[in-house]
This record gives sequence, structure tokens and C-alpha cells, in this order.
Amino acid sequence: MKFSTVLSTIALCSLSASAQSAVLSYPRDGTKVQAGSKLTVEVDRPNSLSGSTEVAVVIAVNSCNNGVCASPQAILGQILYNGPFNPQYQSSAIGYQIPGQNFTVTLPSDLGKGPASLNVFHVALYGHVLASSELLLNEASSQIPQKDQPSIPESTLPSSSSAQIALKVPEVGLVIGLLSCPADTHPAGCAPPDAELGSVLFNGNFKPTIHEIPGEPYENFTVTVPSGFPSGTAQLSTARFHLIGAGPSPILEFNNVTLNVV
Repeated sequence: MKFSTVLSTIALCSLSASAQSAVLSYPRDGTKVQAGSKLTVEVDRPNSLSGSTEVAVVIAVNSCNNGVCASPQAILGQILYNGPFNPQYQSSAIGYQIPGQNFTVTLPSDLGKGPASLNVFHVALYGHVLASSELLLNEASSQIPQKDQPSIPESTLPSSSSAQIALKVPEVGLVIGLLSCPADTHPAGCAPPDAELGSVLFNGNFKPTIHEIPGEPYENFTVTVPSGFPSGTAQLSTARFHLIGAGPSPILEFNNVTLNVV
């Protein structure tokens, strides 16, 4: 199995690619690996992003059918790591260095021989803006159209229209923000949450659970409104990063409600 390097970046909230992307520094272009073996993945953060706040990274591997790799925006592949990203300077490094983090992952034992893409999806806050970037280490950049389907249990689906099935939606991270937008200075209303989240009240894991049956899974968060926060209209927003589908595909979802700060 052979990896070769292609770098692709997507930006939300109109951030430039060069200003907001992390760097997939290792393994190198053309690395040969074996299914079932351990692999060190190094993800670095350029010094230009020193003012950013990390949310999470997802590392995945996907076999390239017929030598053509699907875009990680459509299919990330089998998840090798899903969790926090805490880049640090290495004390043993000599000369110019950038902060990074090494992840030791295990390749699936059933990963097919031939080209494969190693995909990293990175989410961070830049000021009050949430953005994401995708990094891929693969054989080809050709995109394959994919129709994503929710992951379902590996069993026969019930035929009854009232039957319930469980969808597998792996959570990656959640950010809660509060944005001041009083009517006298914001006649057009609050900015959409994908443009500005405001003051960050929470940045971490989201682990919804079912508290009663029937019922939807949820999690409660107790947050503190910053002291000195302006009175008037404000927007409470959530930015949820999760994975969905058999691929799976990365999804960044925003929700918001309007509050009145007194």
C-alpha cells in the first residue's frame, strides 16, 4: 500500500486557505504501509495560526478504488482517531520549528492493498470564527461523486413504517458562543453563526445520551455569561462538528437562538 501527497484545503467563513490550514507532515509522500500495522501521523500547526483555538481533528484512511481516491469532503474513510488536537513545540527540535502533535494509529486489518488516502479533518476557532480544513495524503486528487447514506445497524431493516432504527452519528466537538448584537448598532440583526460565534462559552466534547424513553439524546451544558457583557439583544449559537454516513462525511452544523441580556 502506498501513500503519495496531495494537499487540499476547504475554508468556511471566508477564511483564506493559506491562513487557516494545518499541515499533515508525516508520513511522507510514497510511504508504504501494511494493513493492521501501527502508523505515526504528525499534524502540525503553522506559527501563523498561533492565535487560534483548537477544537478537534479526525484522522481516517480510505482505500482508493481503481486507483482513484474519493474526496475526503465526501468520504473520510475508516476512522483512526477522533478527538482533541493539542499541538506543542518539541524541546528536542533544532532550528526553525512549528508546534505539532504525533498520533499513533492502527491501520485496519482489512484495508485493501493498493493506493489509499490518509485523511485529516481539522477544526479550529480563529477569533470568533469557526473554520475547518481537510488534509489528504493520497495517490490521486480525482473526485468520485458519492451519495452519503446514514450508517445503520448491520441487520435487516424492519418493514413496519412505525419501526425505529438507530443512526450512527459519531460526535467530534461542540462550540457554544454568545454574540452581542443590540438593535441600535446592528439594525440588520445578528450575524449568522457561521460568520461569527462571539465569545466562546464552551469548547469541547459533545456526548449526547438518552435520558428517557422515548426521547432524543441530549446533553446539558452550564455556561457563564462573561462579566461586563453588553446588555441588549444577543445571539447564543452552537457549532457542532460530527460525522455521518457509511463513508463517513464530515458535517459542520450551526444553530442559534436570540436572547435578551439584562
